[in-house]
Amino acid sequence: MQATPINLATDIGRVVLFVGQECRDWTPQDFANASAYAHGLGVDTLVAKRADGGIKWYGDVARLREERAAVQNAGCGYLAFGYCYGPKFQHAGNDQIAIECGILQEMASVCDNIAVADMEAEWNGQTGAAQEFYNHMRPWPGRLIVSTLADPNQQDWRAVVETMRGCVDAWGPQQYNNWLDNQEWQLSALGETVVFPEFDLSQEFGANDHTADVRNAVARGQKSLWFWEYGFSRSNPDLVKQLAALVHGDLPKVGLDVQGIPTAGVPISLAPQAPVPARPTVSTGSSTISFAPQAPAPAVLPTPAAPDLHAPVDLTQALAYESAQNPPVVNAAPAPVTATPTPAQTRTDPSTVVMTAYDSLQSIAAAAYPGDAGGVARLLAANPHLRDDGAAHIGVVVTIP
Repeated sequence: MQATPINLATDIGRVVLFVGQECRDWTPQDFANASAYAHGLGVDTLVAKRADGGIKWYGDVARLREERAAVQNAGCGYLAFGYCYGPKFQHAGNDQIAIECGILQEMASVCDNIAVADMEAEWNGQTGAAQEFYNHMRPWPGRLIVSTLADPNQQDWRAVVETMRGCVDAWGPQQYNNWLDNQEWQLSALGETVVFPEFDLSQEFGANDHTADVRNAVARGQKSLWFWEYGFSRSNPDLVKQLAALVHGDLPKVGLDVQGIPTAGVPISLAPQAPVPARPTVSTGSSTISFAPQAPAPAVLPTPAAPDLHAPVDLTQALAYESAQNPPVVNAAPAPVTATPTPAQTRTDPSTVVMTAYDSLQSIAAAAYPGDAGGVARLLAANPHLRDDGAAHIGVVVTIP
């Protein structure tokens, strides 16, 4: 397995839009309508939820083929994903992991042998289950993309990632807020180099600067960016158009017909890439982590003509165009990296943390006081408004004494 990022991104597309729960009972015509709408926004591919654990939403392979043809005829590519519960329902008499892997492979058989698995908190720390998943997927000749939590250190996914490495071709970290967008180094530290970051089109998981986060991903050289999800795109189509234009700045936008042939009549080709500067490193004691260089703030330029999204466009031109259309962020340069980021340092300031959907007191204590078994007690003493119930209290400010 182990595809190169550019080859896999070329097959999938640069801008990918998830379709979630709303498509459970869609007809092929519903999929066609969604494809036409998304294609008009600059989306290359729809990746639709077609299985929930062991439950197939599509019925059979023939129905999947109908859906895919409908989507492709309307302008977008088509992939199917399944949510994998794995160890949550794995027990004697129910081989949940084998069932879910079989469904992933069946859906992939209609999608150029590309499988997409959504694997989240049910797999936290579950290395045994990860090994079972690996055993089922490693011999399979297709390609696998895993959409998962963006902070493996906090989610106890380090060993899970290492166990599954040989069967995963690309990781899709769910970078659903500004803090999570800054955690890609965690996968890099584990040796994972094929990353297709995923961005939430809403603010449901906290502060989320979509334009800055997407610009950062493009600057890091990511070749396929995924967005959650279709329902949010209906509420804010202009945002999706803007982000798609930014992503398509250094590759042509080419739709695929039912046979997978580029409708533009020319093969997808890469524009020449500028040399990437050496990455600075920060020592963590046991290892050295590399960080992508921070780009300087772009100069304020006269408004250029809109780039042609159907032909190779220089990235500088696309960034200049996007910046000119959004003057409030023209001079918003990202802060330089001066130290190894931790949750306590990056979420607000060195003394406070704003809890997100991915936090608990345990995860914050582990990040703020590494190796200190009394970390939770220290947080509770300084924050009488909190409870040690293992839950995330979104938006609550936690003081780090």
